[in-house]
Amino acid sequence: MSEAAMRLERVGGGLAREVKARSGASPMSCLQCAKCTSGCPVAARADVKPHELVRLVQMDQRRAVLESRSIWECTSCQTCVTRCPQKVDIAAMNDALRGMSRAAGMAAPGTAVPVFDEVFLKAVRERGRVHEMGLMAEFKLRNLAALPSSLSTASVRQRYTASWRGGMQLLADAGKVPRMIASGELRETSARGMQAIKQRALQLFADADKVPMMIAKGKLSLLGRRVRGKAERKAMFRRASGGKS
Repeated sequence: MSEAAMRLERVGGGLAREVKARSGASPMSCLQCAKCTSGCPVAARADVKPHELVRLVQMDQRRAVLESRSIWECTSCQTCVTRCPQKVDIAAMNDALRGMSRAAGMAAPGTAVPVFDEVFLKAVRERGRVHEMGLMAEFKLRNLAALPSSLSTASVRQRYTASWRGGMQLLADAGKVPRMIASGELRETSARGMQAIKQRALQLFADADKVPMMIAKGKLSLLGRRVRGKAERKAMFRRASGGKS
């Protein structure tokens, strides 16, 4: 854990109480034995280890917790709660913390998980089930549209990240890039920026060769199916979000 994450801002139980109310997990029950971390499959790459994250919640370090990448990298495999002698459900805690992080606008930069969550839940809310082809197309286009800060101003990035249509518009407007650079709307791209564009373009078409075979075998549907009960689903989402959506 970095020194910045360990710097105490305020000691108290406000964050722990909020997390418990949202998730049902009890952060204050943690004994800091680190059994969760020793079994966690993603702990080696985490910026904050599972037991450290719980400690930060106990110590009311809201910014360090909500800006952490580890809450987005958690796979909810339940290894932590299975090994925990106190049965502290860190996976449930992370679910609650992700919602709090997004609501506060503090999601860790560079992770695609918030975009995938949003696209997935939108599909469930609107259709009643996931349309895999549409989901992956929108997910890839949304990530493609999230241009690096070195390539565009915030207003230009925002223009293209609103929706799947925004991603399609980004592709349609590719020919305008030289004029936009000349007018100052886009700053000249660096070598690193060009590499980022190349990598994102490759990601966009990385799985395209599998699509014909999956359609032929009935694994993908071009149009997808819709399930009745849209009003009921929206009501369920409103209840889950505390009536905010």
